[in-house]
Amino acid sequence: MTGYPWDQIDAREHASFAANYMRRFGENPKLGSVVGYASMQAIFAAINKAKSVDNEKLILAMRGLPFSTPFGPAQFRAIDQQSTMGAFVGKLDLRGNRGTMVEWRYADGKRYLPSDAYVKARRPAEAMK
Repeated sequence: MTGYPWDQIDAREHASFAANYMRRFGENPKLGSVVGYASMQAIFAAINKAKSVDNEKLILAMRGLPFSTPFGPAQFRAIDQQSTMGAFVGKLDLRGNRGTMVEWRYADGKRYLPSDAYVKARRPAEAMK
């Protein structure tokens, strides 16, 4: 099961994100909030690198683009623009009157993406320019 053990993550990037989220919204962050925040960080990084909002320039800028997430650094692979942002995998349990993740681990996305050879065999050459 995937989830988001927000109250158990011991990472500087996440602590800052969670504290700012709590201060701004008065509630615990949700996984969708992390994805939205990471998406905005990626968009900012792409615009900054491209120095433009032109679609073609942004596409080129995103190839291999690193960006920040509350879970640490991620990037878009150059070969297929897939993000390496991972996910938390574990079990769900009931603690008191609320659900929580237990026995979880962070599964780094780059370990689970298809190989370059697999991508090249399934994508037209012009899509990889």
